[in-house]
Amino acid sequence: MFEYRFEPGVSHRPYFVTRPVALWLQRRLKISEVDRKGDRPETHVSEWAQAHNAPMDRGYSNEQREGGAMALGTEIPVPSRQDLNVVEPGEWRRDHTYWF
Repeated sequence: MFEYRFEPGVSHRPYFVTRPVALWLQRRLKISEVDRKGDRPETHVSEWAQAHNAPMDRGYSNEQREGGAMALGTEIPVPSRQDLNVVEPGEWRRDHTYWF
C-alpha cells in the first residue's frame, strides 16, 4: 500500500524535487514525459541557494539535509517568502495562538 525508500548517510531532504520521485509520480499519475531517458540536468540545492541568494535555514542547508538534494531541472526561480505563504501571517498568528 505504501512505498518508501531510505537513503544511506542522509537526513531530512525535500525528495519531492528529485528525479526518482518525479519518475514515480509520472508512473502513478500517468503524467506526461518527465525524464525517462535521464538526460534532464539536475541542480545541487545548496549551490543553487548560494548562487541565487536564496534563504535557507542553517539547520537544513548542509549536505545531509536539504542542501545536499539534487533537484530535477535547472532555471529554478527563487520564491519570495510571501509567495510561499498559504495563510496571511496575521491570520496565522491569530488562529495559532496556544494557551498553556
